[in-house]
Formats: sequence, structure tokens, C-alpha cells
Amino acid sequence: MKEILFINIMLLFNTIISSQNEQNNDSILISHNCKIIEHGYFSFIIFIDKESINKKTFSYSIDLNNDTFILYLIDDKIINRNNLKKNDLYNFESSDDWNIKRNKKSVEKYFLTFHQDFLKWNNKKKLDFFTQNCKLKF
Repeated sequence: MKEILFINIMLLFNTIISSQNEQNNDSILISHNCKIIEHGYFSFIIFIDKESINKKTFSYSIDLNNDTFILYLIDDKIINRNNLKKNDLYNFESSDDWNIKRNKKSVEKYFLTFHQDFLKWNNKKKLDFFTQNCKLKF
């Protein structure tokens, strides 16, 4: 049973990597989670090499009325690809896929609070922006 789970994880992982390389050579995937859009989490997976990835998670709060936001880096860890769990890559997407799902939707105005071009940026640019504008909260 563990072998089947491991094979499925590796197939999913390889599919994501292949998809990334074919679409836009992104080496960074993004995931967004929230219960209400004004407060939530962004996670980024950065592919370091064949054996490891870096996962960074930011919490955010948006004040749409004042057109302000706050970001915190809440987790930054290196994960060995052999130790990936089934859900570690769940909901992660390429830049294009993530942006398309949010452009011209009701949530667009919230993400544009970060920057007017936020939904045009690739994941690397989003990660750089978050890193430069966040506070540490470990």
C-alpha cells in the first residue's frame, strides 16, 4: 500500500514538473488558501534540485477600504522530495493557471491591493514581492 501511495505521489510530482516546464518554465508553484478573502495564506514551492524543494508560506491581511495589506513569513523549510506526503503538492499551480482563475473574478480587487500587476506576474515575481514586503513571524 505504501509503495502504491509513493508511486502516485511521484507520478503527480513528475506531472507537475513536466507541466511547468512545458507551460512557462516556472520553477515555482503557488497555492492560496483562505476562509475569507481578506485573510489567508500563500504558499510557494521552489524546486531547488532533483532531491529537494523549498516551501515558503506567508500569511496576509488585506484592508480593501484603506487599500493596504500586511504580510508575514510564517514558514520557510526545505523538504526532501523523497519525504513528500500526498497532500504536500495539493492545490499548487503554475503562474498562468493561478492568474487566469482570478482575473476578472470577484476576488481580483483583493489581489490588486498588493500591486496593480499582481495577476500578471509570474510566481517568481510574486514570491520576490512577498519576500521584500513581509515581516518575519516565526
